[in-house]
Formats: sequence, structure tokens, C-alpha cells
Amino acid sequence: MELTLKNKSSLIILFTPLIFLFFFTYILKNYYYHDTLVSYEWFKYIYDFYYTFGEIPLWIDSYDGGIRISYLVILFPAELSSVIMVLGKFLNISAYPLFLIYLSLLHSIFLFGLKKIISIFFPENKIFLLLFATMIQCIGINIFNEYIFSLLIYIFLPYYIYYLFKFSQNYKVQELFKITYLSLIKFFLFFHYTFFIELYVLLFLFFYLCFDRKVMLNIFNSFKNFKNVLRILPILILFLLSLLNLKVFNTFHLVDTDRMTDGIRSFQTFIGGGGGELEYFKIHSFFSNFLWGESNLIITSAGLFFLIYAFCQKKLIQNNIFKTCLIISLSLILLSYLPNYPLILKNFVGKILYNLPFMKYQFHLFYLHMFAKPLILLMLLFGLNYLLNAFETKIYKVKNSLFIFLIVNFSYFILIHKPNFYKKEIIISFIISIIFFLFIFFTTLILIKVNKKNPVRKFLFLYFSFQYSLLLFIIFLITLFQMILVTLKKKFLNFQNLEV
Repeated sequence: MELTLKNKSSLIILFTPLIFLFFFTYILKNYYYHDTLVSYEWFKYIYDFYYTFGEIPLWIDSYDGGIRISYLVILFPAELSSVIMVLGKFLNISAYPLFLIYLSLLHSIFLFGLKKIISIFFPENKIFLLLFATMIQCIGINIFNEYIFSLLIYIFLPYYIYYLFKFSQNYKVQELFKITYLSLIKFFLFFHYTFFIELYVLLFLFFYLCFDRKVMLNIFNSFKNFKNVLRILPILILFLLSLLNLKVFNTFHLVDTDRMTDGIRSFQTFIGGGGGELEYFKIHSFFSNFLWGESNLIITSAGLFFLIYAFCQKKLIQNNIFKTCLIISLSLILLSYLPNYPLILKNFVGKILYNLPFMKYQFHLFYLHMFAKPLILLMLLFGLNYLLNAFETKIYKVKNSLFIFLIVNFSYFILIHKPNFYKKEIIISFIISIIFFLFIFFTTLILIKVNKKNPVRKFLFLYFSFQYSLLLFIIFLITLFQMILVTLKKKFLNFQNLEV
């Protein structure tokens, strides 16, 4: 039975991240480190204990000299990973690959939200765009190093945009309830200070996309319906659960000298950080696709071209969703450089931010640009979709965009400082990404001119789908072969060590 488009997209979302993560581990030997390693350590301890004794430990010996499990429950989405643990025990999977499955699930949750946006904004090219977005998501995040600031903080952002857009079209208050449910579920599972930044982003999205007198009257009138009043009940429950998290959190003795006993940070630590040339790595990841430790803004050279192409189209600049993404992402990127501003400006802007509600709990301002990443991804998808439609009409103007793309990259290569300890890697990554994109791009233009039988959209879809599927299949076979070799090697060594 032939797979429907819906089933195809679901398979792409579920299996592509999984194959990529296993390939990076078993073939490229990229293992957990930094914050992801810390999370894996408590995951392994709990899973091994559960696997052996069938119970969840209440005390974690291996983490920070020993902590209560409630610490992990409130600060990490341990409830979600516990489902993976039950599945792992049933299938007899060891902790390391099981944690890979957990990370791939986080990727898939984000991608399902992105799929919703793509299906409503770009229905004619949805599978093609989903393939491209999935590729960027998988190769542009070093999830082995850090998965909180690289994925978890914005995992529901595509869903928020989708439901807000639907609300702006149908004015059904149910869409706002869905956003509230998702946001509070995330805050309950992941009791993290980045939630407050998310609130400000949500408020801006709502007021920019939806707010007017008619909308507010419609919201107030909707509560005359008793069903809508009942919908408040889950909100109250989730809010009370979050307060319970806060109460449990307050029972811990904070050893962080930068925070006060109530979790509030001083102004100096609020505007601090971002040292060690971190400001350059944001730029290097964006232009050279250099996959360094964390907070990457990688969108690939192809993504950068589609973003530039989008900016060159007046129709897209006038699009309300596109403008919203541009304003928010640009603001967040500029604010992420606050620790690197001159002292006078840093103190002035910092004081304004610091005195906003809940912002005294905020840390890692130099990671604010990570909230912009899905918005940048959406903007470049606008550009790619516009180009695909232009290919279909045979009226496409890419010379100006290509010229700007080359000028921007040349300027980056000449002007932006490159740290000595990563200079060669950054230059190599930049050259490879540029050459690879230009080769694929000009090859595609040639194939479009040569192709005269099939519609361009269908031809491009078949062409790139074949390449994508072939690449995934080769990666899967190589990874599977390597895993079989590792398993056989372990069994052989165990057999040799048997005592007669």
C-alpha cells in the first residue's frame, strides 16, 4: 500500500534524527560531553537502577556528590525520559543508545511542530521543505554537547506560531488555550529560567499578530461559553504543579555564589558572561557552518542563500509572519551580544532588561540568539518556497541574490576575526560548505534547463528526494554494519575471557 504524504512526513521526522545521531556516534565517534554528558550520567544511573531492581531511586549518588531525584524531576524533563526507560527495559537496550533515542525524540517533537507550520504556509512544497528543514535541524545542532540551549528552550516555538496564526484567522479561543497548555507543560517538565524569555516572545507574537479591539472582545465573550470556562481547569492544575516545583526547588541549598537564596541573580552576573570570544562563534557558526560546542546558528550555506533570496523579495518582506520572525530574531540576536557591549550601553540596556518582571532570574544572556534559530529557519523556508514556485514558472531571478551571497561571505572571510585555536577548522568548514552549495546550486540550474518533460516542482522533488533517501540509506547501512561489528567484537572478547 502506497504511503500517503502524511505518513511519509511522519517517517522522515521520526527516523531521520535517529539515523543521524547513531551515525554520528558509531561512525564519527562523537560521544556525549559537557552538559549532555551530565544529563546522560543521571539518566544512566536511574535507568541502570530501574533495569536491575525494577524501582526508581530516590537518591542519585553519582550526581554532584549525591542529590535527591526531585532535583532532576523539576529541572530536567525526567518524566519524558522515564517513558523511554520503560521502553528500553522492555526491549533490553543499554543506556547509551537509549539516551540517543531520547535525544532523537526531542528532535522529532520540534520537527512535528515545524511540519504544522510548513503544511499551512507552504502546502504545495511541504515534503520538500520538510526534508530540507530536517537536514538543517540534524546537522546544525551539536546535541552531543548541549541539548538544553540548543533545542529544549525553543522546542514548542513552532507550535506557538502555528496556533497563533490559526487564531488570527478563525478567532477561536481554543487555539490560545492550546498554546497555554503547551507552555505550562513545558515549564512543569523543564523548570528553567529561559521560560520567562519564552513568555516575552509569546506576548510579542500575540500582540503583533493578533491584537486588536475586536480580538479582545471576542476573547472575553468566549468565556460566556461554559466549555471555555472548564478549559481553564488544566491551566490551574499545571500552574499549581509549577508552584509545587518552585516549593521543592526552594528546599535545595543553592551553592551557586552568583545567585541569592531566592534564586535571583545580581545585576553584574546578569549582564556578565559571553567571554572567551563567544561573540565570534555565533558569527562563525552562521557563515562558516563551524559546528563548535554550543549555541550554534548553523543554517548551512544553502540556508543562508535562501535567507538572502527571501530578503530580496518585496512580497515576503510584506508578509506579516515573515516580518514578525525578522523583528524577533534580530532583537534576540542583538540582545545576545549585551555582555559584549561597551560598559555604558551595557549598563543602560541591562538595567532596563533586569527590571522587567522575572528577568532577575535570567542567566546566559549570550544564548538569547538560540530562541531566534527556529524563526530564522522559518524565514529561509519562505525564501526556498518562493524560489521553488519561481522555478515552476520558469521566471526566477537569482543573480542579485547570488551576488549578495558571495559578497557577504567574502566580507565575513576577510573581516571577521578567527580565534587561533580553531582558525584552520573554521576556514576549512567555510570553504567546504561554500563549494558544496555552489556545486549543488549550479547543477540544479543546469538540470532545470535540460529538463523539458516533467513539471519543475515534481522533477526537483524526485531529484532531491532520491538524493536524500540514498544518503540516509547509506548512512543507515554503514551504522548498522558498525554496530554489528562492535557487538560481535564484545561477544568474542567475552568468550575469550571465560574461565574454564
